[in-house]
Amino acid sequence: MTKPKKRIMFVDDVEENALIAKENLENLGYQVTAVANAKDAFQIFRDSPDKFDLIITDQVMPGMMGDDLAKAVHKVKASVPVILVTGYSTKITVNNFREFGFSDLVMKPWLIEEMKQSISQVLAARP
Repeated sequence: MTKPKKRIMFVDDVEENALIAKENLENLGYQVTAVANAKDAFQIFRDSPDKFDLIITDQVMPGMMGDDLAKAVHKVKASVPVILVTGYSTKITVNNFREFGFSDLVMKPWLIEEMKQSISQVLAARP
């Protein structure tokens, strides 16, 4: 019997980034939903919170920032981990990302091995 694929939502307001991440993560064996708008991502999650094992999000996005998305996700289902992917943030750093509800922080530009390790660690720590 094969293990079911872990389901990930990848959110980045640059649609090309989200689609590249989707392809890379699917090549690692994950089932990935790519979303190019944080508000849409939250609506998709809110409508089907049991459909996702992990959310990966950019921080700086129009309409809704990544930390706001993490808070909103956790209000619906606190057990879903959220990984932040960002290039630069004065607000969220490697020292304080957990205070904003993130399980891990991956800096842009990310390498697939780095993302694979982060995802594995975060999913392994999930109850």
